[in-house]
Amino acid sequence: MNDLVRMINLETAVEILAACQGQVMQALVEEQRSMRPDQERIEGYRMVIGQLNAERKALNIHDHAAIARVRFFYGLLLKKALHLPSA
Repeated sequence: MNDLVRMINLETAVEILAACQGQVMQALVEEQRSMRPDQERIEGYRMVIGQLNAERKALNIHDHAAIARVRFFYGLLLKKALHLPSA
């Protein structure tokens, strides 16, 4: 695998994690603005955001397995959240 492909795969994984983080942020904001915000749910959203951020920061161009895992699993979750058909 050449460096350009590695960089594209890494950038794709980073973008997928950022998009997932955005979905969770949206749910967090909606919960905070609800008539009766559930503090446990809010803390859960914050934990997930922290985990996604840590996972994003831990990615590196040489960790092919982690990049593939992020692209596959989080990609599927993102497609489901956005109601996109799976390929």
